[in-house]
Parts: sequence; structure tokens; C-alpha cells
Amino acid sequence: MNQEQTNITTGKQIRHLRTQLGMTQEELAGELNVTRQALSNWERDVNEPDLNMLKKLSKPRNNADFRYSSMIIHNRS
Repeated sequence: MNQEQTNITTGKQIRHLRTQLGMTQEELAGELNVTRQALSNWERDVNEPDLNMLKKLSKPRNNADFRYSSMIIHNRS
């Protein structure tokens, strides 16, 4: 694994997924039934979502975002 790959945090992956989907923090938070502040904390690596939430995040909304959403679970293991 190179240096760039080791710097990818769960928060960075969540933010990347959200921006790839063209969603605001508020929109994704609403879809996940969490507050915008909780999502913001995840993206800033203040804390991490629990395993059930990671499973929700890993479910692709379409084929284009499958690669990004599956990275969240894979790198968490």
C-alpha cells in the first residue's frame, strides 16, 4: 500500500461518496436518518459511524457509486 492509500480515512471516503452523488451533508444525513452534524463529524474524522451505518453507506445507489461505497467497508476491516 502506498502513502496516498494509507491517508484515506473513513471520513474522507464518506465525503468523497457524498460529493460523487452530488448530495449536500443535509441531504445524505436525511437519507441516513442522522443529523447533519453527525455526518459532518464523520467526514472530519471526529468520530466514525457504527457498523450498521457503514453497511447503509456501503449500499450503492447506482452502479457508478458502487466502487466508492464498497471502499468504505473494505478499508474499515
